[in-house]
Amino acid sequence: MIRVFVVCDDPAFCETLDNFFNLQHNFQVCGKAPRNLAAVQKARTLLPDVAIIVANGVHEFKLIDNFKKSMPQLPLFFMTTTPSIEIEKKAFMHGIDAVFSVDDELTSVALNAREVCPEKRVAAA
Repeated sequence: MIRVFVVCDDPAFCETLDNFFNLQHNFQVCGKAPRNLAAVQKARTLLPDVAIIVANGVHEFKLIDNFKKSMPQLPLFFMTTTPSIEIEKKAFMHGIDAVFSVDDELTSVALNAREVCPEKRVAAA
């Protein structure tokens, strides 16, 4: 089972992610948190396999840096409401593993999660 932690301030989109991942084979949303520093503490407690941070641009890099400092091995996915090449480059510079737009198909997010967590996929199959 791939355990997903969602960091998002939009309750409707958070619910969309929750419903999507909980309906997928081998996925479970293990926790959700708003975009603040407490999200890092909650993730440390829950020990997810991947975290998805939903944000509106470059303002979230301090939170990303805190995730990377606290949980350096945790794959981080960044979903932005304002996609651009600049945001994508900055995200990768801060250690993000994959960048998506909130308008992207969620199946691409799931496929990437399976790629960064292959041992979970094989163990659960």
